Amino acid sequence: MHVQKAIVFAEREGFRALELDLYRPSEPDEAPDGPRPLLVYVHGGGWRVSHRSRPPRETREWSRDVFERLTDMGFVVAAPDYRLSGEARFPAQLDDTLDALRWLHASAGDLGAVRERTYLWGASAGGNLAALAALVADAPPVAGVVCWYPVTDLPALDQDEDTTDTYEAHLLGGPIRQHLDLARAASPVTHVHGGAPPFLLQHGEDDTWVPHEQSVLLADALRVAGTSLVEPPRHRRPPIQHHRFPGIIGDVSPADVVQMAAVLLGGGRLAERQAPKEEWGPGVIGQLGDTARQRPPERLGAVGVASHRVTGVEQVLNPLPHAA
Repeated sequence: MHVQKAIVFAEREGFRALELDLYRPSEPDEAPDGPRPLLVYVHGGGWRVSHRSRPPRETREWSRDVFERLTDMGFVVAAPDYRLSGEARFPAQLDDTLDALRWLHASAGDLGAVRERTYLWGASAGGNLAALAALVADAPPVAGVVCWYPVTDLPALDQDEDTTDTYEAHLLGGPIRQHLDLARAASPVTHVHGGAPPFLLQHGEDDTWVPHEQSVLLADALRVAGTSLVEPPRHRRPPIQHHRFPGIIGDVSPADVVQMAAVLLGGGRLAERQAPKEEWGPGVIGQLGDTARQRPPERLGAVGVASHRVTGVEQVLNPLPHAA
């Protein structure tokens, strides 16, 4: 894996420069299979803490971190900064994420990436920003989105009218009820439209920090926008505890969750994945893997939504477009 740290992609007057880290399977001129799909990882932390170099908590103890695993699957991975809520209020965080996307699109050729195969992946607050960056008007186009336990509808959160010490209040500059217009603007459900890119939402119903219902609300909004349904695999359901996917329970681990998302996104080396097709469900892999790779980079259908409320993962699955 080739790593470049602290690449400046934007500057804000009166603020620090905004940077991103880049993880590549190989140098662009050394890639045997040509340009790679681009995966943009947006970190979590309640819009207030954490750092672009910190992957989701459930992956931090892996001997080979999630960035290395994703590059092994054939992705060029970019992890950008954004201003935290202690530095600037919303929409600064979204503006920074969009500028990172614009920079990456403009630089895709030099990075050995395919601009048309740009995907977003965010966890928690990063899932909120990834969804927003895929849905708001005039955003750079992306081919698909993965969100882990995101906040999708701020006004729907059960918070007291005068609550000021929450991540959302820090983001907005005060309680949600006192900043409803801004709260709606910060909610992906507000921006759903018929041309939305494919989504995969992974969210456990036992999440004690961000209610599972938040992903259901976005799933329902995507469906109302006019979508066809695609049934995800049902027999591998990672549970979630305290806003994270825990360690191995039964035959499921956080690595399985990452693997499923990467397979559905269509990494450059899916043929090398360890899990046989049958474990992921023949309908999904048949449509999103082998068959899709024979087609040009076009949508295989509109948004497909399927949800199931079990002690496991809420999965909202759209057919993801793939390059030939």
